[in-house]
Order: sequence, then C-alpha cells, then structure tokens
Amino acid sequence: MNTPLHPLIVHFPIALLILGTVLLWLSFWKKAWLDKAAIIMLSIGWFSGVAAYMTGDGGEEFALSHFGATRPMIHQHENMAMYSMILFAIVVGINIISRFVSIRYIRIIEILASITGLVFIVLTGHYGGQLVYHN
Repeated sequence: MNTPLHPLIVHFPIALLILGTVLLWLSFWKKAWLDKAAIIMLSIGWFSGVAAYMTGDGGEEFALSHFGATRPMIHQHENMAMYSMILFAIVVGINIISRFVSIRYIRIIEILASITGLVFIVLTGHYGGQLVYHN
C-alpha cells in the first residue's frame, strides 16, 4: 500500500475526543447519562488516538519524500499528538477515579485538562496540516 495508514485513521480520535469533551462539559447539567457517554467517547477516542500516534512513523517517511516535510516539522506534530494523548489519558483517569473517590474540585480539574487536551489536538492538526499543505 502506497498511502500510509496514519491519515486514514487520524480523524476518528479527533472527532471522538472533541465529542467526548463536549459531552463531559454538558455532564455538569445532566450528569448521569452524559457522563457515561463522555467517558465512552473519550476512552474510544484515546485508544484510537494511540493507534493514530503509532501509525505516524509509517507516515513520516511518506511525508518526507512526498510533501517536502522536514524532520523538525514532523517531530513538532508528533510531540503535540503525544501531549494530547497524555492529557486525555489524564482526563479518562480522573473520570474513572472520580467514580470511586470524592475529591473536591476534581470535576474542574477534569474539565481544564480536557480543554487543554483540545488545544493540543488543534495544534497537532495545525502542524499536521503544515506538513501536507504548506511545503
């Protein structure tokens, strides 16, 4: 296969993590079912994000040879993706922990981590788009 797998699967985590974060925010008002939906979307989004991250190495050589990308550009994109996955792992972890332990302000921390995660998703997409379209 000439086309790397990475660009084919990367949109799943983007959509799922954005949807999961929106559901998480909305769960402040209708916590029971929205919180369950949010954790499902965030978990699936995180697992698919890890898969997208792991397929990035296959896309690296393709980007270098076909798009004129440089290794520093690729590593900037890769680092933003890694930070995104770390933040959403924290969000999912906090959500699971909050089901068993009552910690004051844990929902605020969860929301702030999810917002920060979305910022890193946007930056990851921005740098990925630069690899493909601005060279």
